[in-house]
Amino acid sequence: MAQDTPQSNTETSNIELRFSSGLVFPLGDIKSSQNESFGMAKTGYKATIDFAYKFKNNFAAVMIVDYTTLGTDADKIAKSILDANPSYNSVEVKSGNYSVLSLLVGGNYTINLSSHFFIQGQLALGLATIKGPENEITVSSASPFEELKSAGTVNALAYQGKVSVNYNINTPLAIGLYTSYYETNPTFEIENSSIKQKLNSMSTGLQLTYKL
Repeated sequence: MAQDTPQSNTETSNIELRFSSGLVFPLGDIKSSQNESFGMAKTGYKATIDFAYKFKNNFAAVMIVDYTTLGTDADKIAKSILDANPSYNSVEVKSGNYSVLSLLVGGNYTINLSSHFFIQGQLALGLATIKGPENEITVSSASPFEELKSAGTVNALAYQGKVSVNYNINTPLAIGLYTSYYETNPTFEIENSSIKQKLNSMSTGLQLTYKL
């Protein structure tokens, strides 16, 4: 007698692990702001781990651990300081990086296009720990000086929206392309001044899904 074919893990699994990484493109203030010589962020890198549990139809609850790092443009920072201080002869800057570690929770919805292709949409909210850059600034003027400006580490609320197009390679594995929007609004304490700086970005890259 012929045996029944068991259902594939793609159809029966309620748990998914997703690993994604890609490039991060800074937007708005974080890209162009001249507040206290910060901002001026350059393209960076993002790595994310998602844990999703499907609880009804194509809806799932998701927990996300997200790490983003963004470099800063030393030449632009130096130019902004020089433009603001005509008495300086020259300015040299060694710029640091922004790093953001986030823990987010939210919802995920899957649309099956065929037996192989599916689209996922995701919205999540949580807490971010943001480490601002440390910039070493050397000024040549009538009274030369050096200083270290540090934005320190702060916590702030964050949210993310993400869309991915995926292809089932086999029963447990799928690969896809994702695009996400991320935003947080930290307040840095720099030289006894409170500076609120919107940190938002777009990211795109690869996503690997493993169905448990």
